[in-house]
Amino acid sequence: MHYHARVGWPMANPRSIGLGILLLVLGGTAQIVQSDPPVRDPPSLAGPEAPPEAPPDVAAAEETLDQAWTVALAVDQRLEARRWEVSSAGELLQSARAQRWPTVALEGSYVVRSDEPAFRLGFPGVPLPTNVFPYAQNENFAFRTKIDLPLYTSGRIAYGIAAAEDDVSSTELEVKGSTNDLKLRVAEEYVDVLRAQRDLEVAESNVRSLESHARDAELLFQHEQVPRNDLLAAQVALSNARQRAIQAANRLDVSRAAYNRHLGRPLTSPVRIAELPRETVEGDVEGLTARALGQRPEIARLVVQVRALQNQAVSLRARDRPQFGLWGQYAFEENRFATPQGIASVGAGVTYDVFDGGRNRHQAAALSQRAEALLRLRADLESMIALEVRRAWLDIQETRRRLDVTSEAIRRAEENLRVARQRYLAGMGISTEVLDAEALRTQTRQNRDNAAYDAVLAVLRLRHALGELAP
Repeated sequence: MHYHARVGWPMANPRSIGLGILLLVLGGTAQIVQSDPPVRDPPSLAGPEAPPEAPPDVAAAEETLDQAWTVALAVDQRLEARRWEVSSAGELLQSARAQRWPTVALEGSYVVRSDEPAFRLGFPGVPLPTNVFPYAQNENFAFRTKIDLPLYTSGRIAYGIAAAEDDVSSTELEVKGSTNDLKLRVAEEYVDVLRAQRDLEVAESNVRSLESHARDAELLFQHEQVPRNDLLAAQVALSNARQRAIQAANRLDVSRAAYNRHLGRPLTSPVRIAELPRETVEGDVEGLTARALGQRPEIARLVVQVRALQNQAVSLRARDRPQFGLWGQYAFEENRFATPQGIASVGAGVTYDVFDGGRNRHQAAALSQRAEALLRLRADLESMIALEVRRAWLDIQETRRRLDVTSEAIRRAEENLRVARQRYLAGMGISTEVLDAEALRTQTRQNRDNAAYDAVLAVLRLRHALGELAP
């Protein structure tokens, strides 16, 4: 192999070449291995080569994304609140259905009077033994039982029940939508942990590589083979790399804490998670958009909310129409001056609110207008979901191309660093070449990892846009 000196850089003398070859033979290979450990792609993301399998005990300790979802669904408080809302809506539905059944009312009283109430009668010319005639006891008790059964309510009860049923469906769909959103949030935190772990590995690899280069520069400087500027540049680059490693470690700790919070664990709990496989979603963007519009629980929820408001409006309008019912009653009052003391009666009646100032009419109109507002929100939501699907689909296409590019770039960056080090140790290169090659290698590895995890996230976000993360 032939090397050509750069313009402005003096040709190496034989002594420099000899020292460089000696350093290369004695320590160059070991330094390259030490600073440049074998690079492996994230499992199932590197391509055809399968990563080495972990020992059974280690693999068993790693938590999968499905396990994380199971835990999160069991402990998430917002999702639990949605479940309680479903229960509440179910109780309101039972209340609406109960309006079809008769109502039974029981009244009772006990009265104590200072005197017995009486009539005072007198007839001129007619002598009477007494002119005071009591008609009630000074103390007595009474009770009344009444049964009301609605026969025909002009649709008030029927549409009220239909509205309550729609409310139950709406809250159930809200639970499904919340589950879909929660799974995506947990998946994003899961991938953030994996990404942060990989970033820390790359940062530590960068530190090791620059430590090796700094030792080379110091040894060459001690033998007066390189200027002091080379040593200072290597030391500054090493300090910056160590700072980036500290920041990467902090980001990893933060991402683990966020992941633990979603799973209801102490923020400092250990986190051992498995790598995610690379998945695909079949179909073109138009077909996927149609699937999303047909499956997303948010759209279905708006549909049933509109129907519920419309049914409530009809139920309110029915209050202005005749209400027919059947009633029965039994009344008892303790009174020795009256007979019989208990009387039963039965009857049928109609109630017709002729005028209420427009109260029911305006309330029904307000509900109908809210339904129209939800129809407009549905149109906007459909447009937003279509955009989500297209964005996720395009991200999948992008990450596929990025992975194809970065897989080859990694090998080239490694070779570039190896050549730059050999040239520097042989006195035929400069320190800047090594630093640039190491920076290029680090950036290439970060690009590879980001492309891999972006590919995983793109598929998960597409599944979320399709509404397929929730069961």
